[in-house]
Amino acid sequence: DKAAAVVFKVKDENGKERRMTKQEKKELRLKLRKERADAKKKRRADEMEQTSKEKAEEKKKVDEMDPGSHDLQKETSEKSEQGSNEVDNGSSKVVEPHQHYHQLQVNRAALEEELADLRGERVGVPPVAMSTPMGVQLPGVVDSHASVVEACAGLDDELSQHWANTITTSMEEAITVRQKEQLRPMAYKLVPEVWRRLRPASLQSMISTTGVCPLGVIQKQDETKNGERSNDDDAGCLWMTIRQRIALIDADKAIVVDLLHNQTELHISCGAKFGCDYLLYDGPRQERHAFAGLRILHSNQIPTPYNLAGYVRCLNTAGKLALLATVDRRDKIPRVVIVDLALEKILTAPTHTKRARTEARKAVGQHLAKSS
Repeated sequence: DKAAAVVFKVKDENGKERRMTKQEKKELRLKLRKERADAKKKRRADEMEQTSKEKAEEKKKVDEMDPGSHDLQKETSEKSEQGSNEVDNGSSKVVEPHQHYHQLQVNRAALEEELADLRGERVGVPPVAMSTPMGVQLPGVVDSHASVVEACAGLDDELSQHWANTITTSMEEAITVRQKEQLRPMAYKLVPEVWRRLRPASLQSMISTTGVCPLGVIQKQDETKNGERSNDDDAGCLWMTIRQRIALIDADKAIVVDLLHNQTELHISCGAKFGCDYLLYDGPRQERHAFAGLRILHSNQIPTPYNLAGYVRCLNTAGKLALLATVDRRDKIPRVVIVDLALEKILTAPTHTKRARTEARKAVGQHLAKSS
């Protein structure tokens, strides 16, 4: 039904009808608006009350059809309040009326299995805390790592450029296949190149492919004292055996880690949480965030485009460089090769033109200081 039309008239003290003033009309409108709001609230309250009654009646009918469900619900509630959950092979089963839930509990067997992983007691479990090459650099592992790590000629930018070109060529087939599919245009592309971004100035390339760059060893002030390692360096360290040494794998990793450790002031840690071998820091880890992730591959090993894309996108999202390293052993003295996998926007792609993006690469090396 349509509401009655509002009549903006009123009778004066003499009983004579007259038109309302502007202020009187305003007051009348506010009064009518409040009355409509109150009526609406009352209707909603009545509807909620009716719905609640209907649910209560429906529940009562269900309890009458299944008398045991109420007792089961009451028993389950009492057990929950007492905090007693019966564990069966790491899980407990809580049953509610007409519903079945499995609530997972802490499983002692799972904890023991995880601890065995860290101890290296399970066959085939890869290291997740720290690899053997990194352990070589730490105090207390060996008296002198010089007798363990193979001599290295240094970093070779010429070979790095050659390896970057090889990686680029290996991705061409995957790019061609994707272009034939009915998919949206690529928004990003991988650009393998020689590591230049955020590279320490002390890590210079060899003078030539046959010469050796005469780089000295940089001693970190927080790790050495008068050229010797301090016994206090073990403070706060937990030593455990992760796995036995694997010569073919660890030899290359030890050479790369030794190069970065001795010829730069970079700090190195395990990179498992970012899908790489190591994380590189330009300062103490308690003060700085990592600026790059590093994967070390065997000689002549080229990752698949799928592998490269996932690795780069993960680190790029975290604002870090994605580095690949290998050791070239074709000469008598091994040479280190490091490639930076840069991720560039294809600015002509619709997703970028729509947002008017003009920067091809994401800025890296920003906000590395940890907030106190």
